Amino acid sequence: MPDEKFHHFINFGLTGSRQDRSCLARTLFSTLRTPAHTGDITWGVYTEALRKLCGSTELREVCTTDDNAAESLTRQILRFLDETARALRNAETPFSGEAELQNEVHALEARELRELWPDIALYLEEQYEGAFNADFFSRLFNDPAEFQKARKYVLRKWEELFYAKKSAWEEEFVGREATRFAEELIRTAQKHQQTRQAVREQDETGRLWNRNAGIWRTASYDVLSEYAELFRRDLTLQNLARALGRGALPGRATGDSAAPVQPPPGQEQRELCGIHLSANLNVMLPCEAALLGEDALENMFYLRLLEHKLLTYQMESAAEEQAQPPRRQKRREGGPFIVCVDSSGSMRGEPEKIAKSLVFALVTRALRGQRRCYLISFSSETAALELDGPHALTELSNFLSMSFYGGSQLYNALRESYALLEREAYRTADVLVVSDFILPPLDSETRAALDRARRQQILFHSVLTGSLDDCAVNHELLNLFDTRLVYDYF
Repeated sequence: MPDEKFHHFINFGLTGSRQDRSCLARTLFSTLRTPAHTGDITWGVYTEALRKLCGSTELREVCTTDDNAAESLTRQILRFLDETARALRNAETPFSGEAELQNEVHALEARELRELWPDIALYLEEQYEGAFNADFFSRLFNDPAEFQKARKYVLRKWEELFYAKKSAWEEEFVGREATRFAEELIRTAQKHQQTRQAVREQDETGRLWNRNAGIWRTASYDVLSEYAELFRRDLTLQNLARALGRGALPGRATGDSAAPVQPPPGQEQRELCGIHLSANLNVMLPCEAALLGEDALENMFYLRLLEHKLLTYQMESAAEEQAQPPRRQKRREGGPFIVCVDSSGSMRGEPEKIAKSLVFALVTRALRGQRRCYLISFSSETAALELDGPHALTELSNFLSMSFYGGSQLYNALRESYALLEREAYRTADVLVVSDFILPPLDSETRAALDRARRQQILFHSVLTGSLDDCAVNHELLNLFDTRLVYDYF
């Protein structure tokens, strides 16, 4: 591991020399990543604490499968060393008086030492019982030929005993701090594993997690786990994400130049192109069938069936697609996309959970495919995040943690999207709007920009978090989108 990964500790650490700190950082990182013997770690009074930390089964399980976690954990341990060293310097120790007395005795003249030796011997006996023979050293101090040897021996032994006592106290101090630190790290490691499993459901290859060294944060675990679990439990959200994933967001695959073989009439292969309201039981979403399992909800199912308001997959065959006037060219697979999320006050509650869970699924899938993703949150004002690079999951968790409030101004988000579409990296992007569509109409300038973007083969998709029957929904605005998906949570 290059020194620059831990450059702050190596250059400015409070213990050891620069060369020693560099060696320690490398050893810690290597020990956490591999089943190396922890006995290789030696660092004064911190040795035992470091060996226990690096020998923790919970921490090793995380680090042996995730280099980014090992790097982040090593950095935290090094920070713990500096913080503990600083605490030791500022701590009130029980040895300050003895250290001052030791310095005073060092400075005594021969005559003064002989006179004060009985008092000094009594003090040493109290501190280190049986370590000094007072009478024996009194005789030596009174013998001019033996005085210097006796003086040197007593002072050196006192220093050794004092150092051992002080070191034992410091090791106990460090041990207490290390125990608290280890408990916190182990809790974090457990959340790391839980969140990694939750994200892995959207990230089978593991590439997404490995790109995010900045995700080693408790807050990130909590919020990512929360929305991963919400998404996992909600079949309708999964179906919406799957519909968007197949038709709206991933980009269309490049067409083959060969003429397709047409199946017999009535046997055409039909593909999912969206979700809409109908009475077609053959393509009904599982969440609608779930209504039949509850006596209290069964009548609601039949009412939706009679009114043609069951959530159903919208299917389209190749022949039907060819019969429609060509609107857009096929586009390359895996292009970038822009997500505009309504964060106004009307989205609080269930719509907010739906929007955040859907964004979690779409963004993690996009990052897994190494696609650029730009997230725009809009209410009275807009806030934007480019979810790309090593801290994408951390930025996503920040968005998921924010509260929804204020009014709704979609045109600000669309104008920012238009500006992004002028950038080379997003020139082929699609735009998705997630909202309850309780929104004011678009002004003429924004609609004109929308038409210009369409002429450049840009697709605009929408997810309505609410009911199409809601009189507050702006249907005229909703109908401007190329794809209209509905999550009716009522």
